[in-house]
Amino acid sequence: MASAIALAARAVLAAALAWAAITKVRDRRSVPDQMRALGVARALTRPLAVLLPAVEAALAVALVSFPSSWWPAWASVVLVAAFTLVVVATVGRGRRARASGSRRRPPGPARSCGT
Repeated sequence: MASAIALAARAVLAAALAWAAITKVRDRRSVPDQMRALGVARALTRPLAVLLPAVEAALAVALVSFPSSWWPAWASVVLVAAFTLVVVATVGRGRRARASGSRRRPPGPARSCGT
C-alpha cells in the first residue's frame, strides 16, 4: 500500500514538473522577465531560463524511470523548496508574482470570490 502511494506521489510530482518544463519552453521569451519579477538577478535569468526547464524535465523523467531511487525525489523536494523560498521572499518584499500563462487583470482593488 505504501509503495502504491509513493508511486502515485511520484507520478503526480513528475506530471507537475513536466508541465512546468513544457510551459517554460512554450513561453521561453517571457521566462527571463518572469524570473526578474521574482527578484532573480538579471545576469542569471537567461541561463536559468534554459537550465530550469531542462532540470524539471530530467527530474520528471527520473521520478518515473527510477521508482525505487531516492535521489530524484529528494532533488525534486529541493527544487520545490527553492522555488517556494523565492516566492516567499518576493511576497515578503511586497511584490506580486504572476504565474506563467495567467491572464493579466485590469488594475483595481483586489476582490474576493464572494464579491
